[in-house]
Amino acid sequence: MLDVLIAGAGPVGLWLAAELRLHGVEVTVVERR
Repeated sequence: MLDVLIAGAGPVGLWLAAELRLHGVEVTVVERR
C-alpha cells in the first residue's frame, strides 16, 4: 500500500523519498517528463 506520493523528482523530492524509505515508509515519486 502506498503511504506517500511525491510529485517531483528533483533533489529535494529524491532526498525526501530516500529519508522516508529509511524509516519504512512506502514511497512513489512521479515526474512530469
